[in-house]
Amino acid sequence: MKIGPMGYLGDPDLHDGYLTGLELIEEHILQIRLRNVVGKRFTMELSGLHLLLANEIRQGNIILNIRIEHRRDPDPSLMRQLIGGLHPSVGEPYRTKHEDYFKRMADAVRNGDLTLVAVEASYGCDLVALCKSASIAEG
Repeated sequence: MKIGPMGYLGDPDLHDGYLTGLELIEEHILQIRLRNVVGKRFTMELSGLHLLLANEIRQGNIILNIRIEHRRDPDPSLMRQLIGGLHPSVGEPYRTKHEDYFKRMADAVRNGDLTLVAVEASYGCDLVALCKSASIAEG
């Protein structure tokens, strides 16, 4: 697995490929089934799954990009998408607790305790997760 300087997965090349399935193997392990444009199949495994959000699963989920951020500043928009925001009416102490949680999760990615993974779709399923580690293998 090769990740470029901006956190985008470069090898294997899954741009315009497909997300074909999601399977929770155990409470903290997610397997993501992927297929590239020539039909070669891959499985991405997220171990130590901490948070997961997968939206808009459809027939024919086309991958735009896969991002894997580890030991770097995580993309704040992906973190907000995953962790969520607060309604404007939410007051203290909940607002401060939520912001502290967001900061702790971002710090965990920055210092290498967690990995932020995003499968960004051009059609269909957008997936964002925080996990201990991510790997990808053929099959």
